[in-house]
Amino acid sequence: MNPLPTSASAEKAQAAAGHGLEQWGAFYRITKDEARFIRSKFPGKTWPEIPADEKMRVLERVNEQLGQQRVPTVREDVLRWRMLQIMREMKRQYCR
Repeated sequence: MNPLPTSASAEKAQAAAGHGLEQWGAFYRITKDEARFIRSKFPGKTWPEIPADEKMRVLERVNEQLGQQRVPTVREDVLRWRMLQIMREMKRQYCR
């Protein structure tokens, strides 16, 4: 399977994750919490600037929480797509 482009629409990312509407909502909530944690641990950093080992820990935590809710786990490319989106959004909110 080809990696999800970072410019993909939310619908394409959701399809790549294999999530239904409620499952996608759970993924969004989990990743928003993870983004808050990452921003507190690495203030001012963007997702590409986060160390690779930390990104893998985020993926593990996200997939563990998804599994607990019986939601299909995600690949690295789907997580990257989401974290780029949410961290950019958070940066804009905090810069206002």
